[in-house]
Amino acid sequence: MCRKEIMQRAELIFSKLELDRMVFYEYQHQEYIRVDVHGLTCNQVKVFIKNIINVVRGAFELIIIHGYLHGTKIKEMIYTQLGDMHRISDMKSEDWNPGVTYLMIK
Repeated sequence: MCRKEIMQRAELIFSKLELDRMVFYEYQHQEYIRVDVHGLTCNQVKVFIKNIINVVRGAFELIIIHGYLHGTKIKEMIYTQLGDMHRISDMKSEDWNPGVTYLMIK
């Protein structure tokens, strides 16, 4: 699925505020979606991420910016409650930036 199709599908599902949190881009023939979830609750983030994964068909990398100081609960929720989704093939975070989590979606 190309970026244009992804964006069109997203515009049908997500609110303007949710779309403002999302950035769609492509790099070396790989699709990426970056979302900033600062200020959202764990439950809101969980629903938001699940909706993104369900809306976008095909493989992409989801970059979740949750912050470090107040984003720790969100990071824990991602690993414990979203890790069992069948389309998530890998999860990782970098030591040098613990406020970001990367999900590889197949």
